[in-house]
Amino acid sequence: MAEFRITADRIGTTFNVFMNGGVDPKGGVSVDTLNSIPGDHVALRADIDIDIDMICVLTACPAEKSNNQRFKPIDDEIITRPC
Repeated sequence: MAEFRITADRIGTTFNVFMNGGVDPKGGVSVDTLNSIPGDHVALRADIDIDIDMICVLTACPAEKSNNQRFKPIDDEIITRPC
């Protein structure tokens, strides 16, 4: 994100779509086996009335349990349309 002059201290909380995680009463974080199956997907739409740029960053979680004990690429598609 350096290309956009966005430093680590300016990155907010992530939005985890498929990760199966939780927080226990003592504040410990867990990452468990996925509940999703191959082919599950999510569609998001940015809908705003003013002309601004949007930066969207996508990443795959490296936690073994959240990837069923394997690492593989994920498919993504970003469609841009003029307002």
